[in-house]
Amino acid sequence: MSPLGSSGGNGQGPSNLRILVIIGLIFAALKTNKKMGKVGEMQRRNLLVSGLLAILTFGIYPIVWSCITQDQFKRGTGQGFTWIGHLIMLFITFGIYNIFWHWRAGQRINMLGGRGRGVLYAIFSIFPILSIISLLLIQNAINALPAPATQPVQGNVNVAPAQNTRGTNFTN
Repeated sequence: MSPLGSSGGNGQGPSNLRILVIIGLIFAALKTNKKMGKVGEMQRRNLLVSGLLAILTFGIYPIVWSCITQDQFKRGTGQGFTWIGHLIMLFITFGIYNIFWHWRAGQRINMLGGRGRGVLYAIFSIFPILSIISLLLIQNAINALPAPATQPVQGNVNVAPAQNTRGTNFTN
C-alpha cells in the first residue's frame, strides 16, 4: 500500500495520509479561529476558513464545529447538552437531532441578544450539501452578537436612588 493509495488497494476508503491531512486541517482551523476573538462565551470564527474546512474535511469539521458551538451555547444560555451529549445525540438519531439542533441554535442566538433564524437553519440542515450554508449562517449570527458590557467597577461607587415624578426617593 502506498502512502497516497487507499487502504486495501481496491480504490475504496480514505488513505492514512488523507485522514491525517483532514485532522491537521481541523486543528489548524481551530487554532486560526481562536485568533478571531470571543464575544461573551461564543467564539468568533472566520467564515471563509469554516466554509473551506467543511468542504475539505468531507463533513468532519461541521461535526466538530457543532459540538464546540453547542458547548458554548450551553455555557452562554444554560440550555441543551454539553458537547459530548450533543455528539452522542447526533449519532444515535442518525441526523434527526441535527435538524432540531439547528432550529434551537437560532433560538439560543436570540437569547444571547443576536438575530437567529432557527427555521431557516433547520431547512438548510435537512439537505447535507446545504447544511454548510446553515453552518455559515449560524456562525455569521454568532460573529454579529453584541459584545458584552464587561467594564470592571473600581472602588465603592455610590449611585443616587431613582426618583419618581413627585421627587421622592424609592426605597427597598
